[in-house]
Amino acid sequence: MQISRCVASLLRHAVAYMCGDRDEDHMAAVMCNAMFIMHYEEMIGRGVLPKELGDMPDYGNDRMTNVQCPMSHAENTRDEKLRAVAR
Repeated sequence: MQISRCVASLLRHAVAYMCGDRDEDHMAAVMCNAMFIMHYEEMIGRGVLPKELGDMPDYGNDRMTNVQCPMSHAENTRDEKLRAVAR
């Protein structure tokens, strides 16, 4: 299973928790997925797991110098909106 699937599951559970869903232990699922990601990255780095499982973008990679992390863009956009409201 690729790391991106663990990230997607982590985010789904975090959002469900944030929306007030308490039908299952979403925070345990968030923590479990975070540990899966950490384990995968360590084992991929050691060569134990295939590198193809590490399918998340690497925005610090030299080949992607013109690519900006989508989350940093979201933060910048939010900050710009806040500044516009404050004016």
